Amino acid sequence: ELISNIFETYGVKAKPSPAGLVTTRLLSQMGGLQGCRVFKIAGVRSLIKKYTPDQSFERTEAITMIGDLDPATHQPRFDAYKRLYIEQRDKPELKPEDAFLYLLKKGVFRAGLKLACPNCQLDLWVSLDDAHTTTQCVYCGFGFNVLPQLRDRNWAYRRSGLFGRDDHQRGGIPVAVTLQQLDTMLSYRGLLAYLPGMQLTPSTAPIEECEADFVLLATGSPRSGHPLTLVIGECKDAGGEITEEDVRKLTAVARALDDGPWEVFILFAKCGEFTPAEIEHCKAGRRKLFEHAGEIVYLEDIIMLSRRELEPYTLYEETQKEFEVQAYALFFDDLAHNTNNVYFEPKRKAHA
Repeated sequence: ELISNIFETYGVKAKPSPAGLVTTRLLSQMGGLQGCRVFKIAGVRSLIKKYTPDQSFERTEAITMIGDLDPATHQPRFDAYKRLYIEQRDKPELKPEDAFLYLLKKGVFRAGLKLACPNCQLDLWVSLDDAHTTTQCVYCGFGFNVLPQLRDRNWAYRRSGLFGRDDHQRGGIPVAVTLQQLDTMLSYRGLLAYLPGMQLTPSTAPIEECEADFVLLATGSPRSGHPLTLVIGECKDAGGEITEEDVRKLTAVARALDDGPWEVFILFAKCGEFTPAEIEHCKAGRRKLFEHAGEIVYLEDIIMLSRRELEPYTLYEETQKEFEVQAYALFFDDLAHNTNNVYFEPKRKAHA
């Protein structure tokens, strides 16, 4: 109600989108924003994306994918995540199998048996909850004893519940990863409200109908002169694309909200790397402040976060090794300034 009323005041009708409702449920299933840390692991995101709801896989396949096993050495490339905290553990380092067990506990996957019907010869999957000594084939209705097949059968896992939807959770995982990282940055001192997935339509504001993947309200930066910060976000998975249309529509929404008691930022996040075209699209969304002696000065109100910023514990843990950035960003104007130094006017370190 708070966020909807804010938008309505400035001529924009806002309500939760279908994708937003799915993401809200996803966050609830995982136990809140910090329960989504496991999605920082690229292999986890790949595992969820690879198999359709009617496809099953074995535990070895899951752990191999989560661990990003090197095909040449057969060793996991998991070092970047070994210090990731997802739940209490006795050992210092996280292992791929720990991440998989966590996903099972959270109901992302469920266990069952992959069997072959003796009558129609088709493979079928039976969940652990539905498994009986005599099982009926879902295709031909034939009842058969499963015990002879158990000798050479491992547990077969499938996506479950919300994750069993055949719509990639309406893009909810990239949103969850982004909001979790922002929540960590704010460290409970400045996050006032957030809402995943907002459908935005014009009432009096000069905007196009569009959807924001999230809207976030936080305390303002002491440098800005505004008591509040309002962030409008667009999030993509590794294969998604930030388009010129995305930037144009969200930029118009941000302009409509400019006169409020907040500093407005547009945030583009991607669980992969930005392409040169995406960087140019985002760069074009900046507002021109003034031009002097042929030089244009832009307002720093665009934020870009790639996999490099989203996966570590702190946003710029890896980025600072290559670019001149403020390593420990506290406010969103820090993120916008870092975006300028990384993407728009790159300031690489001498040794990078």
